Amino acid sequence: MLDQLRKRKRSWVIIFFLGLIVFTFVLYFGGRLGKEPGLESVAKINGEVISEREFAIDYDRLVDFYREIYKGALTPETLKSLNLKGMLLEEIVQRRLLLQEVRRLGLEVSDEEVTEVIATIPGFQVNGRFSKERYLQVLRAKRVSPTQFEEEQREQLGIQKLSAVVGDAVRVTEEELRERYRMAQERVNFYFIRLSSNNFLSQAEVTEQEIKNYYERNKQALKEPLKVQVEYLAYPFDQFSAKMQVTDKEIEEYYK
Repeated sequence: MLDQLRKRKRSWVIIFFLGLIVFTFVLYFGGRLGKEPGLESVAKINGEVISEREFAIDYDRLVDFYREIYKGALTPETLKSLNLKGMLLEEIVQRRLLLQEVRRLGLEVSDEEVTEVIATIPGFQVNGRFSKERYLQVLRAKRVSPTQFEEEQREQLGIQKLSAVVGDAVRVTEEELRERYRMAQERVNFYFIRLSSNNFLSQAEVTEQEIKNYYERNKQALKEPLKVQVEYLAYPFDQFSAKMQVTDKEIEEYYK
């Protein structure tokens, strides 16, 4: 149980640090976003530019990905409702920030690690074994070069290493785990009796002195707001204005 709590706490810290889970472009996205300069920029992340051209290329690949999911039923209305451009931009920003942190920490991924990961992808295997011919065939169909795809996998492995570094940095003591376990498992049993004051009114005897003492102790709480009683007679102006006739002489005399 303590091991489970430790893993759970560590996993939440990793999720908090990384933000949202980074979507992996395996088989469908291999372009290294922002590696070539563009004429116009979509966004700039700590000095790194995302060009319109690069964004358009990856957007087209994302649309192709959803076309395969919807099997030809992806209408313009559905495409608009998916907000793919917003989703893609958010993903690029998150990924760039993570990769910048990977570089800052000096986390490196070897060619052997990249090769090993690619060889385990089922889409590149024939009869359970990696097939280079199948590998190149799939990448051509997805309009991705081997260099681009391998660099994408290198970046993804770097992000995974970053996640591992963050997880290893989290230290949870046995005392913290036991306290968390105790709080989660603690149970309290208690019994109570409900008594109604009405059952004891006839037996209660209160002297005048007790009443006076109670009043003195709670004088402020027993105070009521100041109240004023007013009586007035109303004369609605609209009921008399039609009957009133004022001459010019009376007006002149009033303003003298």
